[in-house]
Amino acid sequence: LFISWGSLLVALIFLFKLVKNEYSEKVGWLSLIYLLLFPTSFYLIAVYTESLFLMLAVLTFYFLQRQNKYDLLLATLFTSLALVTRIFGLGLLLALWSAVLTNKQLKYRWVTVLAPVTLLGYVYYLFLIYQDPLLIVSAQANWNREVGWENINVFSFLGSLWLKPLTDKVLIQWLEYIFFAFGIGLVIRIWRQQKLPYVIYTLVSFLIIFISGSLMSTQRYLLVIFPLFIALATWRKRYPINLPWRQIYLLISGSLLLIFIIRFINGYWVG
Repeated sequence: LFISWGSLLVALIFLFKLVKNEYSEKVGWLSLIYLLLFPTSFYLIAVYTESLFLMLAVLTFYFLQRQNKYDLLLATLFTSLALVTRIFGLGLLLALWSAVLTNKQLKYRWVTVLAPVTLLGYVYYLFLIYQDPLLIVSAQANWNREVGWENINVFSFLGSLWLKPLTDKVLIQWLEYIFFAFGIGLVIRIWRQQKLPYVIYTLVSFLIIFISGSLMSTQRYLLVIFPLFIALATWRKRYPINLPWRQIYLLISGSLLLIFIIRFINGYWVG
């Protein structure tokens, strides 16, 4: 629990610094508000890896942004640690490499090839102990996940949802699709607005969710894809109806957060 709280604090501090440097102080504060009021943000202070991975992801981008003498070494280190924390570390690795390929001013670019060392070491450990180097993938079957293009049943499963009575389980499944669609909408904005490493990290993260064969826990997985909250914070589009859309969104998101906390405390599935 101490690791989760400490990681969240570091993540918030450096996310604010990152966004402030890229945009403005106002956008930095808004990004934190959108993150902390996200319906599943309570997982960031629970005994889960979300806050730890979020910290590593934010630190990676922060040191990529600074571009000082040893910053790329630190970005590589945090990416390497993220790779053995969550599978979304693959998106972080590709984002790191894309930054290196597109910015020749970065020093010690060669060091980024060492980032996967931790993952390779872990895979070798799994091979020695369990004789299955891809156990981290095959173990997903315990949650009805089978990674691969041939296992994608997201759309067919959505069609079957219409025929099911609205039980608690079905309601959560509907929410998973709604959150996924919400995220995809923000991906389009990230594609148009943010830099290539942010785009790659976001796209790969969504691709991992999509090819897992299930959208289960999507509402929790979105927490670590922090460019989504930057996209929300920078949204300035004018709507046909003049309403305080930002306040309305935060009210809905905060209300869902309260409902999810109550469900979680009472032992109900949230994500």
